[in-house]
Amino acid sequence: MRFIKMIPIFVLMLFIFTFNTNKVYKLASSQHPITVSSQDITTEQNVVKKSVKAENWLLNGEEGVEDPAQFLTNLDDPTGGSYIRIEDLVDAMQTKEEKIKNRGSHVTVRKMTSDGRRMAIIRDFSTLDQVGKFKVEVYELQAEQKEFEFQMPANTYYPAVSPDLRKYVYTLGGKVFLYNATSKQTTKINWGTNKVSTKYINDGMFSPDGSQFCFEEEGKKGLVLLNLSKVGGIQRILTGSQASLLQWDRKDELMYTIPRGDETYINDVYSYNVRNYKKLWVTKSEDPFIFSADHKELLRENYDSPEVYIVHISNGRKKDVTSIFKKQGSLTVPIQWLHTTTNYMKFSSDKVELWDTKYLKQ
Repeated sequence: MRFIKMIPIFVLMLFIFTFNTNKVYKLASSQHPITVSSQDITTEQNVVKKSVKAENWLLNGEEGVEDPAQFLTNLDDPTGGSYIRIEDLVDAMQTKEEKIKNRGSHVTVRKMTSDGRRMAIIRDFSTLDQVGKFKVEVYELQAEQKEFEFQMPANTYYPAVSPDLRKYVYTLGGKVFLYNATSKQTTKINWGTNKVSTKYINDGMFSPDGSQFCFEEEGKKGLVLLNLSKVGGIQRILTGSQASLLQWDRKDELMYTIPRGDETYINDVYSYNVRNYKKLWVTKSEDPFIFSADHKELLRENYDSPEVYIVHISNGRKKDVTSIFKKQGSLTVPIQWLHTTTNYMKFSSDKVELWDTKYLKQ
């Protein structure tokens, strides 16, 4: 009898144990899919990261035509099909109201950020009621939207733009001004007792951090270096050379050229360290050219052929890329070499036809 009485107790304990075991199992089972899902997401993110790689694009413009156009061209696409006109790219980001408002205007890229994600354009109005008027528009190309815009004073010329697209140097009535788009403040540049020719100041260049500004002075050798954080802080550099600005995309490394003067149009290319005043010979070139971001290659156009080459500076090895530009029409001049993950073809209405199938599979 005692044994029989214990049976219900045993059964009850067995039931409780089974129930608890099922609870543990079900909880473990419900957590398992979450772990798998997390792994899947991580794997998917890794695939996306691997698929997005930086490519070489060139901002270039036509020369010798009445209404020159600018293009962005993918140097890594040998088919030559990956290019877009700047006018079309900007138009793709315009609202219907903006298109009507900006009718009759001409668009020119003044500067792009080094990562190719943002650009500052000049919109020049040629209609009779707006002659001499233009405005600056800055776009975030990844987000496909306009960041900001502002109207330039009448009768000014295209301003020099800082690498971050926030500062603008321009001339007005013989005086030089600095406009800060972030603070929306305009500052008149004070030259102090220095007599400076500012004829070419609009073609000057900002330092990468925007704290300095360098330009060529008419009728004088060397370059003028302006400290924007110090009133009247100017310095003349390379005064013994007929130097011409080329690029300033590294903190202390100013790139410039000096003509050889031997009737060959060959220029020697130097880098100048603005901090320790050391200069270094880099290479030579006689045609319009521009350096890659790492300064290991340069792209140059041969006017006589006409041909376009990418040249490895270390060994002089050349790669003919002329065919890449044939579909664009007129032979173009290099303006800015970009190494970017931005796909500019997303702004093209004909991107499916222009983008080569083989290239998409690479």
